[in-house]
Amino acid sequence: MTIKLIAACSSLLLLGASGCDNSQPAGSDEQFKSRIQELSGLNQQTQAELKALKDSLTSEVKPASSQPMMLKIGAGAQAFVPSGVGTLVFELGTVQTTEKSINVRLTIGNPLLASFSGTSFTLDYGSLNADGSVVESSKKSKNVVLSKQLRAGSVTQIAVNLEELPGTKVDYFLVNELKFERLEIGPIKR
Repeated sequence: MTIKLIAACSSLLLLGASGCDNSQPAGSDEQFKSRIQELSGLNQQTQAELKALKDSLTSEVKPASSQPMMLKIGAGAQAFVPSGVGTLVFELGTVQTTEKSINVRLTIGNPLLASFSGTSFTLDYGSLNADGSVVESSKKSKNVVLSKQLRAGSVTQIAVNLEELPGTKVDYFLVNELKFERLEIGPIKR
């Protein structure tokens, strides 16, 4: 029994010594390290470029058009407002006039893969004459600053209280000067 065990161990040692070469070719460690350094450098470069892109988009988000978008009462009341990175949809909801104010409900649809914080816009309002042009003497404006984030892929409802126009019927609202303080690009979070 011991002779068979010694013979088996000897055979294993001979096989291991003759046929199993675990050594690596010269230079492979250096090549591997070099490739890892190259990939690390590319990763850092990509991260820096991505950060620069996000910073430039955040600081330069401006409307693609300075044309105000009109929401007419009773006329389907939707406006597609350019944001600089895509289009937001403003929809006019209820408009209630009291003795001292006009209460307006707006719905803002954000179909983009970008979320906006610190959103502000100017809401002009007033009367239209018979040919559909603005009666300048009735024109009023209010700067609206949203406390809510316009999340990617979402719909946000807001209420705006406006100064009343004594003796004047409100026919329209204009959304203009759309601005953002912060822009986040990424997947939709629910």
